[in-house]
Amino acid sequence: MRFTLVVPGLLAVEPLVLASIAPLARIAAYAHCVVAAPEGLAQALIAAAGGAPARAAAPLAALGAGLDPGSSNVQFADPVALVAGRDTVLLEGRIDDLAPAQALALIATLNGHFANDGLIFAAPRPDTWFLLSGDVAPAEATPLPMMRGAIAAHLPRGDFGGRWRRWMAEVQMLLHGHAVNDERERAGLLPVTSVWFWGGGRAPSAPGVVDARIFAPPGRSGDVARGLASRSRHTAGATPAGFSLLPHDADAIVVCPPVIDTRDLATLADAWLGPAVVALERGDVGALALIADGRDAAAVWTARTPSAWARLRARITLAAFALPTADLDE
Repeated sequence: MRFTLVVPGLLAVEPLVLASIAPLARIAAYAHCVVAAPEGLAQALIAAAGGAPARAAAPLAALGAGLDPGSSNVQFADPVALVAGRDTVLLEGRIDDLAPAQALALIATLNGHFANDGLIFAAPRPDTWFLLSGDVAPAEATPLPMMRGAIAAHLPRGDFGGRWRRWMAEVQMLLHGHAVNDERERAGLLPVTSVWFWGGGRAPSAPGVVDARIFAPPGRSGDVARGLASRSRHTAGATPAGFSLLPHDADAIVVCPPVIDTRDLATLADAWLGPAVVALERGDVGALALIADGRDAAAVWTARTPSAWARLRARITLAAFALPTADLDE
């Protein structure tokens, strides 16, 4: 059995706290391959599921969110707040707290303006936005989860970068002074001042070859996994309460709910990390992959069933669990 555990937000936990989690130290000791994932968590998940490295995340996420883009190019169109810095424009953050009526009103404004350009904004959930652009090539831009601060170096680039930067500027003009943003600012909430396009491409036209059983939580964090399952031999199941509840007769990919605080981390260690490492040491799991992100970075740890000597060494000398440096995957 190959087991892949995907943990959004894990690397945002303080390093000293992560270093205190014994199962993570054992994963670090057993990992024969530790790589940074510069394209982010979604692309690492796609690769782990056997998808082509170039397969785009947004079309799969759209399928997982219940939106079928057909043959259209689709990309994330994440609502964000930008602020003017002293010398540049900065990313303040992604907007995750829109009310349904607010999202509908903003989407309606954008669709009314861009109809003649063949662009269609869609929001299956208030915090989950996509852009369908027909045959128009999607933007080439830095994945939003992998960036922070000044946006200049991360804006759309390539042959069509100028067009996408112009459209982003038009979006910002449309949203400036929008009634929804006036309402949010009166309530002390961040306004939606732009959208960030990334992760674009077309949905796979044929079923994939994902043999693993896929389990994902509701909401945005599970969308890509559900999209992968929709193109596989299995439907996605809800993330169970722990490792012991998985069917152990097949490979499994499990996306956990995002780690927000130390209580989430304790639950993760008790329900998933600890039992999975024990199963790896027993040989019940032949390969264990941990995919995690946070602090604008993502990484993958891959371990195989350790020898008796490796198990003894892991207990005597705890390995450091830390984010890999860039030179590890060169």
